[in-house]
Amino acid sequence: MNDGIPERWRDHAAREGLVEIGHHPMNLSMQAVRRSVPLMKDALAVFEHAVDALGDRAWLDPEGGEHRRTLVLRDAEHPEWLIPKPLLVHRWLSGIGSATVGGFVNKGFALMPADAPEGWTWDDEPFWEIDQRPEVFPSGPDMRGGELEIAEGGSYWAIKYDDRGVWKETTMSSADSFWWVRYGRLRPWVQDPLARPPTQRPLSLFLREDLELGGMSVEGVARRISELDPSWAVSARVHLPLPLPGGAAGAWSRALSAIRTAMWSGEVPAEARWIAADGFDGSARAWGTTREQALERLEARIAELRPKPPGWKPEEEREPVEVEEQPSGPIENEEGETVGFSTGTITLRSPASGQLAWPMPVPRLTPRVVLPLPPMPSEVPEHLAGFEWVRLVGEWGDVGHALRWLDGEGFELIGEGVLDLVDDLDALRADIDASDEAEQAWHATVPDFPNCWTDPKWPCRVLHYRLWDDVKREKIAPKQDGGRWGKEVHPSDFTTHHAWRVTRQRWQSTE
Repeated sequence: MNDGIPERWRDHAAREGLVEIGHHPMNLSMQAVRRSVPLMKDALAVFEHAVDALGDRAWLDPEGGEHRRTLVLRDAEHPEWLIPKPLLVHRWLSGIGSATVGGFVNKGFALMPADAPEGWTWDDEPFWEIDQRPEVFPSGPDMRGGELEIAEGGSYWAIKYDDRGVWKETTMSSADSFWWVRYGRLRPWVQDPLARPPTQRPLSLFLREDLELGGMSVEGVARRISELDPSWAVSARVHLPLPLPGGAAGAWSRALSAIRTAMWSGEVPAEARWIAADGFDGSARAWGTTREQALERLEARIAELRPKPPGWKPEEEREPVEVEEQPSGPIENEEGETVGFSTGTITLRSPASGQLAWPMPVPRLTPRVVLPLPPMPSEVPEHLAGFEWVRLVGEWGDVGHALRWLDGEGFELIGEGVLDLVDDLDALRADIDASDEAEQAWHATVPDFPNCWTDPKWPCRVLHYRLWDDVKREKIAPKQDGGRWGKEVHPSDFTTHHAWRVTRQRWQSTE
């Protein structure tokens, strides 16, 4: 066993508070599922068996037409409502056989797996057993490129097949990279509850004790998938009177943008425990202290506002597309030689997405979205007087909070996840100023590099700052952690990510 860990990785190895979850080593638990579906025909069988196993709990969304099949679960308590993040998706994709995936290894600081033989390096052949792709396999219409994805909210795993229908590679949601490289074939998965935010939970499928590491039957994989419960990861629910382009996830996405804007503007009061919106454009919104109250109020708003599908216009208001008519006949080159034959002008009309078209924007055909809201914090620390609480909504309906300060120069957000690290507001602001000045000074030294700090096209900047070192478990000086420059503030951008950061927006002079 290679126990040597480079200096730069020792703090990662020494972290306290990591929680092991699951029963099998990470890599082996994933292999168990991948070995069960080596061919596209196996993936198709898993999908069909999962539909059968789920029975009435499954709803097949037709929005993908012939190119994509989507399995969405019904809510256990309100089965006419859907959990918008698909549990299972099968996609046909061409050209996967020619894809190229690259990787980089920093040889001077490379982390070695704990079970690597003495002297092994990343330049050597893998020391672990590698499953060979089948050399003899069936052919037919189902043996072609595509992928199968299993998901619980933001946690997912997908297996991709090349153009022959043979497994090519897998992808998954993020895991602790140190733990994965060091102990991938030795230890179960971990979560880090002391990171800010805590690390994401892996797909529950890989945490099961009954995984058969050598591979399982397609019925066995399907049964295990059917027992997943994504409700822990997805709080939003969607009601579709009929299938729509983009499906349940599309309706939720459109409503989410409007819900975030409503939260930012103060439209939703602190006492709200539910919010509801239409799934066309989110223009109809309502809140309530109960689910029933929010939905009842939403019905009145939908009847009043008549929300419209994206880009929808009445037939009489749609501008005709001018097409220059071309006759059929031979096509000649400059020398007068016939080089082809034209069929003449052909006009094709198709639905907006997949095989579906948008319905008429009438109340009975309008999709609805509903989301529970946790209690809003009520107290503001004395040293942050003048700040106010705002809600932040994540990708699938998780809700967080941040304290916001508004002034003529812009705003500041202090997420609830770092509130304990902010004990001196003036010092924090000074440190952020210093960080910005250093960043701006660096850009000034690189004349050929795009400089958003001085470009008049981008007068609005919104930057995020970390205050916590996840590895050393300690407070740090504000460190820039992404952001955006633009022409205006977009309230729909503010998510639960901001509950773990400090964010500052400023209107900058570009003269």
